[in-house]
Amino acid sequence: MLYITQNQKGLTLVEVLVSITILVLISMLLANYITNSYKTQKFIINQTDTTEQARKGVEAMVKEIREVVNGGDGSYPIVTIDDNEIIFFADFDRDMAIERIHYWLQDSTLYKGVTEPAGDPIEYSTNSEIVSIVCSYVRNESSEPIFSYKDGLYQDISLPSNPNNVRLIHFSFKINTSSEESPNDYLLESDVTIRNFKKDV
Repeated sequence: MLYITQNQKGLTLVEVLVSITILVLISMLLANYITNSYKTQKFIINQTDTTEQARKGVEAMVKEIREVVNGGDGSYPIVTIDDNEIIFFADFDRDMAIERIHYWLQDSTLYKGVTEPAGDPIEYSTNSEIVSIVCSYVRNESSEPIFSYKDGLYQDISLPSNPNNVRLIHFSFKINTSSEESPNDYLLESDVTIRNFKKDV
């Protein structure tokens, strides 16, 4: 007589638990990879957009400062110079009227204020200043001013000082959309020489 025996092999409880554990670990690693990839991609996009905005803002600032002139009320061309602030006069919008232009850093954001001349005689009322954001996420340390100045001999000017001694202005911005990603700071620098001032002091 022929007997047929059937070998039925199944997974033990231990094998099932090990398989589940491996599957969970793989799923966690995959999820972590996807999350990190998304964060990295988002950071790159935000950083690119922010640095492009900052670059355009600095280009506009350079053009304006290069052609500073006396205010429409007879004021000196440069009103205020500081580590994180500058106020001057220029025809920034080419409308034949001289505007009072104000740049300043506050809470990691660089602002621009424009005051149009009004009245006869001309006055500049700061109450009518129109403020816009030049760039955000400026990460300069307190020891790293965004503005620095040189005289006609290209010697550093120590602040406070008479704004009329300024002949060259240096900008330096560290841009980073994430305060936790300091190695990825984007450094934006530029020098601008003021055309309408004599070189010597």
